[in-house]
Amino acid sequence: MSNPLIHNVNPAACPRCKKVIERQMSTLGYSQAPRAGDFSICASCGFIAVFDEGFGLRTPTALDCDRIKANRRIYNAMMHASRDLENKWRARRN
Repeated sequence: MSNPLIHNVNPAACPRCKKVIERQMSTLGYSQAPRAGDFSICASCGFIAVFDEGFGLRTPTALDCDRIKANRRIYNAMMHASRDLENKWRARRN
């Protein structure tokens, strides 16, 4: 049985660790596939990236960061997930 919260995406590399992702999971319960401008958290290093128009991943701009901060639900979910993943990534590097 497939999970409606997991979507196949075009392979894209994390801007920080270069890990290639091919699937995206909604952490907020959205069943739609990601769109340009949507955020992604790298499961390898915890970096918060943004899907670009070609569905690659890019580093967030100041405006993107403002969009995250403007929605407290998204901000809290992303910061919690990102922090946990980044701590695991840093521990593996040491």
